[in-house]
Amino acid sequence: MALTSFSLFAWVKATSLHNTATGSYSDNAIFGQCQQAVQDECLHIIVRNQYIYLGFFADDISGVTLLSTNTWYH
Repeated sequence: MALTSFSLFAWVKATSLHNTATGSYSDNAIFGQCQQAVQDECLHIIVRNQYIYLGFFADDISGVTLLSTNTWYH
């Protein structure tokens, strides 16, 4: 995906979310695309500690909305 324009949208409704405050840490994947593990070429969109993260392998950005379970997000 290097140097390529793209659009992506999704409706997401989590029935459970993990966070470090509860002692349970894991990423909840929404979307990922990676041909090889090279910086700036692996797109991933995840939920980490109840926040949306988007990144291209080692340069993530985080959303500011704390996600809740059983709620639709777009």
